[in-house]
Amino acid sequence: MEGLFNPPPRPTGFSTTDRDEFDVIIVGAGMAGMCAAILAHDRGAEVLLLEASDEVGGTTYKSGGAMWIPDNSLMHVLGIRDDRDSVLRYVVQVAHPDQYDADAEYYGAEEWQWETIGAFYDNAANAIDALVAAGAFRVTTWPSFTERYPAIVSYHPELDNSIQGFFRHLGPAREDGSAAPGADLVDQLGVAVRSRGIEVRTDHRVQRLLQDETGAAVGVGGTWGDPIYARRGVVFASGGFAHNADLIDEYWRGPLYSSCAVATAQGDFIPIAREAGAELAHMQNGWLYEDILEKAAMNRVNEDKGIPVPPGDSMIYVDRNGNRVVNEKLVYQDRNRVIWDRDKNGDYPNRVLFMVYDDYVAHDTKPTLFWDKFRTPKPYIIEGQTWEEITERIEARLKSLTSVIGDFELAPGFAEQLGQTVDRFNGFARAGVDEDFHRCENMSEYDWHGIPRPGNEKNPGMFPFAETGPYYCVLICGMVLDTNGGPKTNSNSQVLRSDGSVIPGLYGAGNCVASIAGDGYLSLGSTLGPAATFAYLAAESVVQEAPRDTEAARARYTADTLTTSQNS
Repeated sequence: MEGLFNPPPRPTGFSTTDRDEFDVIIVGAGMAGMCAAILAHDRGAEVLLLEASDEVGGTTYKSGGAMWIPDNSLMHVLGIRDDRDSVLRYVVQVAHPDQYDADAEYYGAEEWQWETIGAFYDNAANAIDALVAAGAFRVTTWPSFTERYPAIVSYHPELDNSIQGFFRHLGPAREDGSAAPGADLVDQLGVAVRSRGIEVRTDHRVQRLLQDETGAAVGVGGTWGDPIYARRGVVFASGGFAHNADLIDEYWRGPLYSSCAVATAQGDFIPIAREAGAELAHMQNGWLYEDILEKAAMNRVNEDKGIPVPPGDSMIYVDRNGNRVVNEKLVYQDRNRVIWDRDKNGDYPNRVLFMVYDDYVAHDTKPTLFWDKFRTPKPYIIEGQTWEEITERIEARLKSLTSVIGDFELAPGFAEQLGQTVDRFNGFARAGVDEDFHRCENMSEYDWHGIPRPGNEKNPGMFPFAETGPYYCVLICGMVLDTNGGPKTNSNSQVLRSDGSVIPGLYGAGNCVASIAGDGYLSLGSTLGPAATFAYLAAESVVQEAPRDTEAARARYTADTLTTSQNS
């Protein structure tokens, strides 16, 4: 996808004034925020879009741009229809595997989870149709990476290998109809926002929700000074909390060294929602990925999208003992879980894994999904002619990273065990069957791996290591594209209190609220599909709110300010 390498710039040139009152205030100018702004505007609302950064687009700009949309209109053109119950069941299986029960009500999901999953299914296709009709963006079906399949394969073909599974994946399209990445999606959204004259204020970080005497949201305050008021409501679409160390320490599942999220993904909505009485959920969850540890150590904000799939066939991941611990070609969400496994002492023994590969992979030049991160030479690539030599160099590298990862050492006998592990893997590769982790046995892994090397007829994702060095190693750590936990919401994207009641006038969409995907990754587009859908639902609902008395809110805010200043 050419746009990944030559993306359009982030949009600029938006309207701005010094007005302090609107119908709807939307916080965050990524996918969810811009979609909500466009739709609310087109339904007659005066809209203000606030963005904490100095530029719009958020993490969406860095994304692949895909949207997972069941029963979408492009499926219908092909004569393909989805079954509601089958899709909802699939979502529960992926999002809440520990809760899933085929015989239970809602398949084991909690009622609020089932409600939002159902709302997503019932409205996802309508949301995309509405946005396309509004000129917000163009869409196409997401293609297969290998062209072996009619479209990209579902991430979980073991749960759903239906024809529908291929065509639920949409993505932004260029004018010629070709698939484009997230930067093009943001570019198209930016044009739609700008052409409508929707006011956008960058460098406006929201820090406070203003509520009237009933608890309804009537405005926001933040880094810019005087508050801004909303007659009908406030929609938060401000992203996750991947770059807020305090929230990560409080909620996250373990060591987190980097994230693809933009630097402003500080979880601004979390303390605001808590103070307003919202109930939080899924706070330990996120869109799991891996990063190269030494790149993460230099910059926590990942700029090259991490590791969608580790490259090559003569390649394995091993732990500090020299043992394989995972199917290296699993979809990233599931491949990554082993990194956060805890031992009986509460430690994270896999917080660093070791990607080991041979000279063929290090110099492979065929087109890939991972660009050239693992082609030599690179300063973070460790090289050795033998397992003993590469072990010595890994140990030295780990010592140099103590300030990042703490005390972390290879186990005694690592070199010998690594050699045995490679020998065992080579046997599996010759036979074409991975008896330990079943690598590349499903369509999704095959599709993501890409075209096999010439002469590899047994298993496209496995090939014996070269009998002699050089061999290579890269240190791998966990990252997230972004977190996806936050306040619970309902089928209208309204934020919920712990008793299940709504906080009037307060809405949320995208990674700042609890995702319908739970602890799973539904498939490609699991972030942006729901983001667009719940932005649509928020816009549809907020514009129908009865206007609130902002004069009373102004008086209340002034009284609060005077009281605070007198007590300080």
